[in-house]
Amino acid sequence: MFKSVSMYLSVFLSASLYAASFQGLGDLPGGPVYSEAWSMSADGSTIVGSSGSANGQEAFLWTAEEGMVPLGDLPGTPFQSGATSVSSDGFVIVGFGNIAGKYKAFHYTNDNGITELPSSVTVNNQTYNYSTIATGMSADGSVIIGKANFTTAQFGGPNQSDKACYWSDGQLHLLTPPGYGSFSGAQTEAVSANGSTILIRTSYNNGYIWSESNGFQELPTVPRGFWYSMSGDATVLGGYDPTARTSFLWSENTGLTQIELPEGWDENKISYINTDGSLATGSLVEDEYYSTFNPQYMKAYLWDEIDGIHLVEDILTGNGIDLLGWHLTSAAISSDGSILYGNGVNPHGFEEAWIAIIPEPATLLLTLSGAWIAFRRRN
Repeated sequence: MFKSVSMYLSVFLSASLYAASFQGLGDLPGGPVYSEAWSMSADGSTIVGSSGSANGQEAFLWTAEEGMVPLGDLPGTPFQSGATSVSSDGFVIVGFGNIAGKYKAFHYTNDNGITELPSSVTVNNQTYNYSTIATGMSADGSVIIGKANFTTAQFGGPNQSDKACYWSDGQLHLLTPPGYGSFSGAQTEAVSANGSTILIRTSYNNGYIWSESNGFQELPTVPRGFWYSMSGDATVLGGYDPTARTSFLWSENTGLTQIELPEGWDENKISYINTDGSLATGSLVEDEYYSTFNPQYMKAYLWDEIDGIHLVEDILTGNGIDLLGWHLTSAAISSDGSILYGNGVNPHGFEEAWIAIIPEPATLLLTLSGAWIAFRRRN
């Protein structure tokens, strides 16, 4: 099922077209200096997220040609928006805006701008209107996932009465796992590239996958653990085990595979799984982070089953990139493995999104081996 980073990247001929490079994405003019990347198109041409601007917190799209472009917000106040996901071709963007203190999911295209996604459902002739947020979508943007009926205080995870939901054909659909009623929370965490399979986490941390053809299928129970990541082909799922304080991957063929927590770190949180489940990215965390919220106690990593964890900073510096004081806290990888992007702290001490182009395969192969040796020695 899983390949090593070295084996996987050695076949990426497309990466040989690029030299190793790294750059910050900057931020929108005005307001606090801040930007955060949340999603990237399959070819790496478009990154979306949220930034401080003269208007407030504002959704953005970034391309190498145009830099960071503000997307605005839904009509109403306060001004607060974020772009959470972008389609494979970069043409469709979804996220959230804020209307009268309630989040509302939005859909964005260059032709139509930001438009609100439906937020009401009619059941037994009774119409229910929800606060909503869109968190992801299928590769072509035809299926959008999110959650409904939550307050701003509940942004981070499922709470009581949160609803797992998705949008398709211009309609909002709720997903209620078996045994979960009106006051049991759930949210969708990931959707497959073709839109057929959705990963759901509940307020009790049970995990389910749902498809229109097979309905709800409960995932193995991890005590107090939760599921929140899925490969694009829906064959590999990821989650977090709070007892071991590390992340795990699961597939029907291999069962649970725990990601080893390296010596010197207190916690490992996976954040992204690539299309076929062969690579994962995440963050290593020291306990000091939770008392200080200082990002210096967190570092982004790249993982594969054979070689384990590589710090992203080591991979980039090993390829001759001078990070010039950047500290990388989170990362994700493009579908073909040739581009890394994520968030960090820039040399001036501000949070900023970044992108890195991985060099030709032969160079990366040597770098990964060296980075792994250095990482083991340091820890």
